[in-house]
Amino acid sequence: MTADVIRPTSIEGIKRLAKHVKASEGIQHAKALDQAARSAGYENFIHARRQLPSIGAKKPDCVQSHVYLTAYWRDQRTGDAGRETLRLPLDRTWSDLVTRNQLRVPRALSRFRGQHKDHLVSRQLLRGQDAARSLICHAARELQFMAATGLCPADKRPDTHPRDTLPGEDHQSVWLDPETGIKVVVDEPYQAAIVRHLASRQEWAVRHGYCIAQSPWPGMYVPGQSTMFLLVPEECRDILEALRVKLSSLDAPAEHSDWGASRVDIVRSIGHPARSRMGALPGRQWIHFSFVTRKRRGLSAIGGARTVRCRSRCTKRSEHTSSR
Repeated sequence: MTADVIRPTSIEGIKRLAKHVKASEGIQHAKALDQAARSAGYENFIHARRQLPSIGAKKPDCVQSHVYLTAYWRDQRTGDAGRETLRLPLDRTWSDLVTRNQLRVPRALSRFRGQHKDHLVSRQLLRGQDAARSLICHAARELQFMAATGLCPADKRPDTHPRDTLPGEDHQSVWLDPETGIKVVVDEPYQAAIVRHLASRQEWAVRHGYCIAQSPWPGMYVPGQSTMFLLVPEECRDILEALRVKLSSLDAPAEHSDWGASRVDIVRSIGHPARSRMGALPGRQWIHFSFVTRKRRGLSAIGGARTVRCRSRCTKRSEHTSSR
């Protein structure tokens, strides 16, 4: 079968035909691509790539993306070490939500670095499996909040923000609306501590020309124990109402208690969670991966990903130390 008989109708078809032409005629791959593109009715491969969409390409509103969050941990008491990974379904990747500089601002996401456009890895080794899972879920909630509201993290409060403290404020964060330039303050105090401050908080808002409202979504800090409040200037009340509407339809926040049972296995080297041979664990709306390795012959392996440095620590004390 020759290139004159086959007429590809997609980029993938041109690439397959180019492989056949290269093998049969013994020419360079670039020349084979151009020849296959001419068989499809185009000047060359670059011309075809500009005109033909990829088979896997979809419209933005039809794309279902996932963000992988990975954290490594080591329990100093037992010597166990492992990796926790959560796959969070979003309509875009983390790089579409936040820049690398902005990634350093949020409370939990600042402890992650971008490994791939859809993969975030913790910067530090956590002190236990529970700590790794809690950090991952906290970062996932921040991503959920950004994806739903369209806000980006900001590193300081608005210039017009009052200097006197909001009564009962705790765990505050600042977010920027990129379209309007308005900064939204998110306050997440503990539920038990905020009850006695509700009236004084409303008085503070009226006195300073601010609008404060509770979010219908549980929040980012500790859902179930803390309550999320949104603060904007009074003239931006319509923005506040729009945010509340968006948050009302947001999925339930990722929580540590929803992680499910973990599977114990030996840590293996992987390049990306989606391309590894990890068994998916059942979850409500997320897929979790848990890998644990235990001490063997006095050594505990730390790491596991191809792009993360692995190191071993000896759990036995040296003769010089033990003789003291």
